[in-house]
Amino acid sequence: MHLKLYLWTIAVCACAILGINVFFIHPEASQFQLILWGIMGPVILFALDAVFAIIMHSLPRKWMNPYRKCFTVSRKEVSLYRKTKIVVWKDYIPDTGKLTTGLSKSKIEGTQKDYLYAFLEETCYAEWVHYGMALCSFILPFISPRALVPSMIMPQVIVNFILNIPPILIQRNNRPKLLAMYEHSRKAEEKQQEKAKQ
Repeated sequence: MHLKLYLWTIAVCACAILGINVFFIHPEASQFQLILWGIMGPVILFALDAVFAIIMHSLPRKWMNPYRKCFTVSRKEVSLYRKTKIVVWKDYIPDTGKLTTGLSKSKIEGTQKDYLYAFLEETCYAEWVHYGMALCSFILPFISPRALVPSMIMPQVIVNFILNIPPILIQRNNRPKLLAMYEHSRKAEEKQQEKAKQ
């Protein structure tokens, strides 16, 4: 359901951008070219996103250490997420983790130390993937007809950029809680191992 909503959002935005260009901004231009880039723009953006996601998931897992400074979330940042009511709207953002990596980030399915650490690594991958998707969309204006860049291509890029921001915020909002769960599980496991040795 959430993926359908996401796809509908993309489709509605793409149709709105195309319609505004055809009827108001470029009524004298070739309708074939307008329709072509109205369809090709989102397709190219989707392809760029997919390629970047594949590249990111080929990086070593050690780079996705949740304790690295770039993945650390401050208390002020967590407070900001609370103010944005992220817990209310985060479930409307689709999770494609099950499709791409086999690990769904929509719910935690265990409390074992290894599972939680793998989950944390996935939040780091997802964060970097969405940063990359948001930024690599700015390649599109360089391979598009110049006349269409301001009115058609840049709006498509902006929509893609905006749609990649909520998943980043969700990963960063979830990570402190997951880290606390992981630390609790790790310490409990260490205590059990110490008892077993005695």
